[in-house]
Amino acid sequence: MAPPDDLAAVAPAEPTAAPRARRSRAWWIVGLVVFGLLIQLPNPFEELFWGSFAPRRIDRPSIPDGERRAASAERLVLLISFDGLAKTVLERHMPSTIADLVRDGSVAAFANDLSDSTLESHGVTISSQPAEESGFSAHTYRPWSRFRGPTIFTVCAREGLRCALLVGKAKLAALVAREPGCERFEYLRDPGRGGSGRQVLDATLAYIRERDPDFVMVHLPDIDVVGHRSGWGSDPQLEALTVLDVALRDFLVAASMATSRHLAILISADHGGYGRSHREGRPEVSQVPWILWGDGIPHGLIAAEVSQLDTAPTVAALLGVATPREWRGQNRVPVAPATAPSR
Repeated sequence: MAPPDDLAAVAPAEPTAAPRARRSRAWWIVGLVVFGLLIQLPNPFEELFWGSFAPRRIDRPSIPDGERRAASAERLVLLISFDGLAKTVLERHMPSTIADLVRDGSVAAFANDLSDSTLESHGVTISSQPAEESGFSAHTYRPWSRFRGPTIFTVCAREGLRCALLVGKAKLAALVAREPGCERFEYLRDPGRGGSGRQVLDATLAYIRERDPDFVMVHLPDIDVVGHRSGWGSDPQLEALTVLDVALRDFLVAASMATSRHLAILISADHGGYGRSHREGRPEVSQVPWILWGDGIPHGLIAAEVSQLDTAPTVAALLGVATPREWRGQNRVPVAPATAPSR
């Protein structure tokens, strides 16, 4: 039997182009919203995305020798940040190089950090201001990140000092992307192990030999990398600390031979940790070491507690320059003039 003539009239109609276009636009909008959330909210993808924009090296024109401040010849100041080194971990295992610096230097029982974020904490360190005052509150690299007030690198530019930042995490480029006082920024990474402390120290030594700087900030990522992987205070983390300590000794010996000036060294950390994380609110996270060593620096205990805010003013005192009025911390060590340097 033949189908009725009006069967075609009751058959379902084919979708038109307009609904398909609306669905396509809806999916695009959803995709853009999800992508926006992924690059804004803290997560591994967000850090990877913004980190891809971070410069691996910055070279700015060097201050000519004839324009450098005469007093800069006294000391080479090194600020060495052991990423993730908790006071509790160092109490459990004090390797030989750090033990020597503690014995012969000025030490605080602990420094109280103000952030559990690596980038934000280093921002506090160089600006001597809490993040809410400095305006630097990013936890990963952002091209627009900047400080409202002066940092130690701002002081370097003002005083005619030659300064650098060498790191093991790319996101720390945000600290100096807008800081002309930082002549050299360099990010070093060992793809095989994830940590790069020795590579950072080797690059720092090369820079010292090349440019004879006044101040260098050095970031060593190994302790934090192993802590996230194996746990804070774990045997692998203590082993990583021992290996890094040996690299530090080799570096300090070579650096003292590479400059005609005395070394002044301040060792601290951005945060500690517990388990496999470093969320704030626990002393294992907020209490970090603060060790100062060098010629003209007295020996012994400074105080039961210093603040992360005190680091930049103490570095400024070692460099022999005035601290900006915006800084919240204070110089913790009476610094005597260095004796005549000798090779």
